[in-house]
Amino acid sequence: FEMETSTDGYSKTQFGLLVATIYLTMLMMGLTEMSCLVALPMMKTYFNVSDDVWGLFSSILGGCYLFGCFCASFILKYCGFKVMFMSAFIVDIVGCVCLQVTNSFWQAAICIFVIWTSTGLFEISTNSASTATFKKNTATWMMFMQCCFGIGATLSPIVCRFGVHVLKHDFFSCYVAIAIIVSFFFLLLIFVPIPIKFVEGEDKSDIEGRFPSSDYSWCSTLKSGVAWICAFSMGMMEAVEVGNNTWAPLYLQDVLHLDPLKELVVFGTWLQILFTVSRLISGPLIDCLGYFTSLYISNVICALLLIIGFLLGKNGPYAFVFMSFFYAWFWPTNVCAFMKIFKNNAPLASSHIIVMQGLLTLPISTILGTINRKFGQQWAYHLLLVFSVLSLIAITLMLLAYKRIEKKETESLVEH
Repeated sequence: FEMETSTDGYSKTQFGLLVATIYLTMLMMGLTEMSCLVALPMMKTYFNVSDDVWGLFSSILGGCYLFGCFCASFILKYCGFKVMFMSAFIVDIVGCVCLQVTNSFWQAAICIFVIWTSTGLFEISTNSASTATFKKNTATWMMFMQCCFGIGATLSPIVCRFGVHVLKHDFFSCYVAIAIIVSFFFLLLIFVPIPIKFVEGEDKSDIEGRFPSSDYSWCSTLKSGVAWICAFSMGMMEAVEVGNNTWAPLYLQDVLHLDPLKELVVFGTWLQILFTVSRLISGPLIDCLGYFTSLYISNVICALLLIIGFLLGKNGPYAFVFMSFFYAWFWPTNVCAFMKIFKNNAPLASSHIIVMQGLLTLPISTILGTINRKFGQQWAYHLLLVFSVLSLIAITLMLLAYKRIEKKETESLVEH
């Protein structure tokens, strides 16, 4: 694959195929994950599932995503990037196909769990491959990648409705339509080369430091203090982002007494519009400002918007809604920062950190729900300020760790 012109160490053809693979995989993740908006409510009605059983089912779904991420980190380590990508598509298709022959709720639920496991595989496939591919203008490429998820998420309800309309087999039809689309792209993926490889040991054959070391493992991440700081940083920012999506509507309804069919619909719509616009246009700005600076700015602005919103009372939503423009920076910019810290081992390290942050933040919604029930409806949303402050502390620690790593590497180069 040697060509005279190259991009980020790959030939133009290799780079183009890698970008297409990563972006289309992220689109498939959005298509699969957001099927829940249409298919799952239909499934609950179809099987006449009680609320407590549905709550258990919903809780297990989150665990399936994390399980997929965990499995993907091992597939990446021992089987490579190509197998990791293919496994995500295969698991998704198998879940969709097996669902068609189920005739009870828990049989169908097991198939949905398999489908949800594929979202974790998709997550790690795209994020780890992107850290090994997007070495220049990283935030710009990362933001565009996240936009592909948004495109898939937007198309998902349309695809589901089309499937139901054509096949007329209730929620089962949604997953037939998804399986057809995912299968089509899987057939294309089979013939696409993934030129990202592992090198034996450190810097033996990989002069440019482009590829991860075969020596790097889960133990390497778990023993790294900075990895835990990174997981905590990402987790606290995820708590702010998810919290604004989850608790803001309840705060607006239960505390500010706004109409869920009027003001809340407008709020939710603009929340998604600003989030999507930010991911489309903010990448070059983040690359220009620097990743740590961007994380500081976005977190500080989110904290200030929360404070201003609380002070404005019923006009608070005008401040809250703009948070989505800035927390759209959180996930991609964190991954960019991990690339600076872990360098060529970022594909493996980031796959581990995503699992770690998921486990760290898993109980947060339950804790906030309990606090709301015991102390008042406003407290879960107010506590997002605490997560913002903790995020800023974590970013500072992450930056100090990065500077220490850079200093050691500089001293090592001087000695040699």
